[in-house]
Amino acid sequence: MKRWQSTSLYLQNAASKQSKWKSRAPIQAELILKSGASFILFQELYAAERPLMEKLLASKYELSMAYYGRVLFHYRGRWRPISDPWTTRLSPAGKPAIGMKFQRNNGARVNIVNAHLSYETTKAGDAKRLKETKSLLLEAMMEFQDDEIVFGGDFNSPAGATTRPDVVGDQMKLAQFVDIGLKAKAPTGRGNYHIDRAFGRDAAVKPIEVKILNHRASDHNGVFIKFKYRRS
Repeated sequence: MKRWQSTSLYLQNAASKQSKWKSRAPIQAELILKSGASFILFQELYAAERPLMEKLLASKYELSMAYYGRVLFHYRGRWRPISDPWTTRLSPAGKPAIGMKFQRNNGARVNIVNAHLSYETTKAGDAKRLKETKSLLLEAMMEFQDDEIVFGGDFNSPAGATTRPDVVGDQMKLAQFVDIGLKAKAPTGRGNYHIDRAFGRDAAVKPIEVKILNHRASDHNGVFIKFKYRRS
């Protein structure tokens, strides 16, 4: 018998040259705490800055894992990690991806993968992101074989853009993963690009709510995505 479980993600890129971290971190933390998201996926939150964010989120969240700026938090008492941290490099010099299996008190399980793909806005960059996406899909599906996988993060491949190909979205579709935050209209990165995204297995996820939270505490807006996913 298949049942549906509701959960949510908050995506945030921490890095910015616009202001200092001690003044930016509380703004991001306040938005996260208000969201009540089950999982927080950070990009570019490095070891020097991470302790402050941990402290600011400590009333609700625990650090799940961190690896080279990719960071994952989970909501305390709602979900708990049940696997060792998983990490991979999508290319020899590329940015890493991380992941972990979580379980809820009712037995529901979900695998959360946090990825950050290459940035270059060129044809060579598109080719690099395509290769990284193929690697991400293959390695994550080999690692997390038994439960639903949700991919989130900064994919640097714009959804709905006409001037650049969406190589990530196209490759995810081939693997039967859909963009569960695609209905959002506002940009997530500066320059009108929707690049902070989440993907779930087609026919196994149902988007419920998507919010783009505009703020100046980062070079990316925060993204809150609530969805249902199918479980046994």
